[in-house]
Amino acid sequence: DDDDFDFNGLTFALQLTSVAPAAGDDDDSAGDNGDDDDSTPLGDDDDSAGDDDDSAGDDDDSAGDDDDDTAGDDDDSAGDDDDASIVTVDYTFSYWTDYQSQILQCRQTIRLTGTGNFGFGVADGCNNCTGLLEFDQASLQDISDPTADDEACDPAVLAAAEADFGTAMLTAAPDGYGDFLSMALVDADSMESLGLDLAEGGGYSAEEMRATWEEYELEFTHAGYVDNQKGTLAEGSGLEAVAANAGGTSNWYGYWQLFKNPNDNPHTGIDLDGAYGGQAVWVITFNPQ
Repeated sequence: DDDDFDFNGLTFALQLTSVAPAAGDDDDSAGDNGDDDDSTPLGDDDDSAGDDDDSAGDDDDSAGDDDDDTAGDDDDSAGDDDDASIVTVDYTFSYWTDYQSQILQCRQTIRLTGTGNFGFGVADGCNNCTGLLEFDQASLQDISDPTADDEACDPAVLAAAEADFGTAMLTAAPDGYGDFLSMALVDADSMESLGLDLAEGGGYSAEEMRATWEEYELEFTHAGYVDNQKGTLAEGSGLEAVAANAGGTSNWYGYWQLFKNPNDNPHTGIDLDGAYGGQAVWVITFNPQ
């Protein structure tokens, strides 16, 4: 390890700086190219004599077509990419020389873009989840700037110390851990009605987190879950011993509290729209060797 870089704890935060419907969504607007049966733009061939839509053997309503109503089309099915939101996130990784005494070594900020889908069933293996954020590791940018912020990590120092956990958490196995490349969500109302907690054995219920964030005039909106797969830091660190899963046999485990400023962002619902903050529930500590 680099002698100038000494830390024994990691905490995580995030800022969803932009969550908005994808540009060019082609599902329900007039003239879209996903479902041309309900609009009548110039050249529509649905009802004209000699069209190929209503004749035997047409390709519009048959199994396997890609336009109208079949399962597996790209228009209205769960998990499709036409209804996805475009998401930009800044993850902040805080490296602590002494977490108990709150002595900070530095903060690393990494920006990524990705997509968000919302509704029950969008996250594999999580029947209770009402959303899924997926980030593209190819978009990863370490935007830490120690020349502008004396608390910012120097990427070169992290690399030299072999301590670049930010990049590792956002790089898929086997080259990294990949824990934060996806996040399943359960909105606050669903979490409360299902009686879910983020901590194993109870704790961090929707009611408790609402009360906590209200003290800061913020609103708890969603719980975030990581996929506890082999090769992830969650699996290696034994997250399942302290975190509760999302119900049943789900392999998604509680990790994040998402919140918003209701004065700046009035949006409500199971989906996300606008700006949100996020704070991890757990601290990762390292035993001295």
